[in-house]
Amino acid sequence: MSLRTRTALLWIVAVAAVQVLCASIYVELRRAQADAEWVERTQEVVLRVAEIQGSVDVAETAQRGFLLTRREAYLAQLDPALEHNAGSFRRANELVVNPGQKDRLSKLAKLVETKFAELRETVDLGRKGDFEAALALVQGDRGLNTMARIRQSVAEIQAVQQQLLETRSESARTRTRGIFATILGGGLVVVVTMLALGLTTMRRLNRPLEQLVEGTRLLGAGASGHRIAVRSDDELGRLAHAINAMADQQAAALVAREAADQQILEANEALSRKTDELVARGRAIETLSRMAQRLQSAGGDGEFGQVAARLVPEILPDRAGALFAVNHSRNLFVRIAAWGDPNLPTEFQPQDCWALRRGQSHHRGDDYGEVDCQHFAGTPASCYHCLPLTAASDVVGLLYLQGELSPVERDAAGALVESVALALVNHRLRASLREQSIRDPLTRLFNRRYMEETLALEFARAERTGGEIAVIMMDIDHFKRFNDSFGHEAGDAMLQAVARMVLARVRKGDIACRYGGEELIVVLPGVGLDGALERAGGILAGARELSIVHEGRSLGHVTLSLGVAAAKADTTSAPALIALADRALYGAKAAGRDRIEHSGAEPVPA
Repeated sequence: MSLRTRTALLWIVAVAAVQVLCASIYVELRRAQADAEWVERTQEVVLRVAEIQGSVDVAETAQRGFLLTRREAYLAQLDPALEHNAGSFRRANELVVNPGQKDRLSKLAKLVETKFAELRETVDLGRKGDFEAALALVQGDRGLNTMARIRQSVAEIQAVQQQLLETRSESARTRTRGIFATILGGGLVVVVTMLALGLTTMRRLNRPLEQLVEGTRLLGAGASGHRIAVRSDDELGRLAHAINAMADQQAAALVAREAADQQILEANEALSRKTDELVARGRAIETLSRMAQRLQSAGGDGEFGQVAARLVPEILPDRAGALFAVNHSRNLFVRIAAWGDPNLPTEFQPQDCWALRRGQSHHRGDDYGEVDCQHFAGTPASCYHCLPLTAASDVVGLLYLQGELSPVERDAAGALVESVALALVNHRLRASLREQSIRDPLTRLFNRRYMEETLALEFARAERTGGEIAVIMMDIDHFKRFNDSFGHEAGDAMLQAVARMVLARVRKGDIACRYGGEELIVVLPGVGLDGALERAGGILAGARELSIVHEGRSLGHVTLSLGVAAAKADTTSAPALIALADRALYGAKAAGRDRIEHSGAEPVPA
């Protein structure tokens, strides 16, 4: 056999060996590629099932948010969740070929359909206004059991898919080892043949085979970014293309899985934030309810301010602020509560605040230029909110909050403004009604009914302690003649002037009242006859000093007749003491008026 023939035979054997080797590798790579595609399909099935469970969680969160806050905005996530759920089921059905998995997927679809029916039932009850029935259904075990079965079904599907994935992965690894074995075995044959064919043939085959082996080894070792350099279009080049394509598919599947994991993580974080917001809203609503109850029971502006200063920081923590109420003349806003360090005065005029000028909230923020209000005690804060308290189109106060408010805090501040405004109006109305029930509208002194009730209480207190009580009864001299000469309006002006003088001459604990007509009476708890005479002398001197001018005309001087009586509470009674003072008053009138008479300190029968 000639060398040429032998060489030709060697070439034929070499070519046949290479063809067999390439065909074997190609077949194995095709199978490996099929395994890779199946792995990707399995991973997508797992992803779709996770999306189904995530859609149910989003829908349930929307339902709970709507039932807890009664806001329709939460239901905006419900329909998208339904559509996304349906799309995920269609894609999962397309991908699943295992009969058992198809059966499990069908069962999961029925459970999800049952869950969404339960969600629609509670949402429909809430839209009809029956939130109590809806919450009762949510708090029952039905929804919890359904959700548990959904999670169990999802877990079973994912477990089976994971098992199938591990089986296919092991098959792919086995095929890769077979490829290695085929390449190594065939490579030896090719090398021996190439040695016979010469250095040129060896160079043509050895280098590509080394690249294939090295690339396959690196890919098998986990170097997913490595790719085999393709230098020709022969079988070895196509083999390199197939390996690179398989590596690309695996890398894409890994990226998709990482993206899905990231999406799930972000969804969990968003759900956690929403949960925290709902908890904060619930606490704010509970505190608002407690504050409204206590504001309704406040006895005065001081108690009203104490309640606000105590509970507003619980609703808006770390926010300095103050509460102002308009005074009766409506020319000043008086501070009745403050918390933190709001840097505000105790009172200011309405024109000093832009919110009161415009009749709407005024926000001074760090991110844009806005004019400052003029009601600060020092340098204005860099960021603040002025919120008018309005009830029935009438501004009754102002809520000042310092700092930038988050969206949740803005909602809480809006509810706080409505609650405080209504409570402040009711508080002022109750105070006004009480004032009208105990005050004489002309003189602003206490009325006779209040005097009688208070005198009875003072008598009971003095009877327990053994103290004294004195009464000064006074009458404006010649008041009827004065009315006939100057008119009733002038008489009212005189009564008002005398009342102001009497209030200026008595203690804070004394009770000055209009007894009737032009008669005034002062009850002096804990005062004996000498103290009462001294107090009466001051009132008489004050009346002589009065000079009353009405409508530009002098009304002349005023004189009073005063009757004084004093006794121990255990020796007489309230009516008897008033009768003594009245008798002394008539004695002063009979003696010539403009004087003081007293009944002495002797006890008088009740």
